[in-house]
Amino acid sequence: MKKTSHNPWKIAFLTLISTIIIGLFIALMLMITPSHSPKEELSSPSTEQPFTVSATPKQVSALVNQLLKKEDASMHFTLGKTSELQGTIQVLGKDVSYTLWLAPQVTKNGNLILEAKKVKAGQLRLPLTVILAAFEHTHHIPNWMNIDAMNHTISINFAKIPINDFRLAIQSINWQDNRLIFNLYSKAEE
Repeated sequence: MKKTSHNPWKIAFLTLISTIIIGLFIALMLMITPSHSPKEELSSPSTEQPFTVSATPKQVSALVNQLLKKEDASMHFTLGKTSELQGTIQVLGKDVSYTLWLAPQVTKNGNLILEAKKVKAGQLRLPLTVILAAFEHTHHIPNWMNIDAMNHTISINFAKIPINDFRLAIQSINWQDNRLIFNLYSKAEE
C-alpha cells in the first residue's frame, strides 16, 4: 500500500482561497440586493389649495446639499437637465471618488426620480448596479432618499424632507425658464 501524505500548507492555502472567494461572493450579493424597497410614501394631496412656490435648480441643489450635510452624508448634488452626484465610496478598503450623471424626472406624486445614466469611479470600470449598491451600503442615506441599484435610480421623496409644518411636492420642471414649481402643503391639513 502506498501511504499518501497531506501537505498542511497546501490545505491551508486552499482553505484561505476558498474563504476569500466565498467572502467576495457574499459581499457582492449584499451590495447588489437592495436594503429597502423604493416605494413612494406620499400621502394623497389635501382638499385645500396648496401654496405654489418657484425655485431655481441651484436653490434646490443648495437645499438638498444642506440636508445631506445635516444627515452626515458625504456627497454633493447638483440639479440640472443632467444632474450630478459626487462623493467617495469605499471599494476594497480604498476611497474612490465617483461622479454619477443622472436624468431627473418628476413623478405623479411630486417626487424626483434620478435615473443613473453614466458613472465615473476613479479608474474603475464597474457597472452602474455595482456602484449604486456600493453607494447605498457605504453612505448614510437619509430617510427621504431611496436607492434602487437594480433599476439604476435614486428617488428623492420631498414629502419626507423636514420643513417645519409643511411638505413639498414638485409640480413641474421647466428647463427653458430654469424653474421648478413646487406645491407646498400644510401638514396640519392632511
